[in-house]
Amino acid sequence: MVKKRWVGLVMLWAVSAVGKDMLPPPECNIKPTQAVTTPAPVNIDQLIQDLNALTTSSRIKMLKAETLRPVLQQIFDTSHVNSKLQQFYRLLNVIAENSLADIGMGVQFDVTSARKILVTAKVFQDPAFPAHITKIYLVSTDSIPQYTVSFDKAVQFPLNQGKGFKSWDDGYCQYAKELVFEPQFSFKMKESRDGNLKVYKFQGVDLYGDFGTRGVVDVSLRYVRLAEVEFIKNTNLGRVKAYISKKEFQENKHNALLRLVSQIVPNTSLQAIDW
Repeated sequence: MVKKRWVGLVMLWAVSAVGKDMLPPPECNIKPTQAVTTPAPVNIDQLIQDLNALTTSSRIKMLKAETLRPVLQQIFDTSHVNSKLQQFYRLLNVIAENSLADIGMGVQFDVTSARKILVTAKVFQDPAFPAHITKIYLVSTDSIPQYTVSFDKAVQFPLNQGKGFKSWDDGYCQYAKELVFEPQFSFKMKESRDGNLKVYKFQGVDLYGDFGTRGVVDVSLRYVRLAEVEFIKNTNLGRVKAYISKKEFQENKHNALLRLVSQIVPNTSLQAIDW
């Protein structure tokens, strides 16, 4: 077991080291840290109105949203580089941190008012996507909020209006095409002292596309599982930790060593991240 792990680590290092020296083709001459999208301007007054209307499923008021105007203006400020994805998670974190309801016991949102907030905040390029959400549950344990989002079915979410995102890394054109959500999707979040937001313990979501490495060993993948993302404040960048998804091994053939190593060694990177 130890020997296999050591061999796997050396193989991964070799693939990365050789792959990074390769030159990208013209259609994929994009660095992982280049900006890819620009969030749309948000009507803060309307967002505050919608947040004020947010209640639990038992009609308990969730927020005094007018007090949140400064932090909302900062989240949706278009004068600095940002991403819709980061805005989405930061908005959810603000709701959790300022909830009037007792989230220590767990609360279920009124889904209609919650959907309206997501549409007003323009955190999805497809405004029809929130219609798939059937339930949002929030609970906080030791001041760590955890959201569980339920959908009406498994949902495929095309990235960048179906165009996806391409970047050159590890000697290969990494092409992220869509997020694949299971009927239930959950995550935890925590803001650090430097203002970065860490979202982690993802469950029920995979990234689908064309991924891999080229070098000493060639690996081609279709499904990647996000483990955590640390969103860097006032940028569109995130420190991403990801593993090969179990679904990859269910649907595609790979050797046993890759399966073993994939559960031990994550892929980590600093990159522009959005949806």
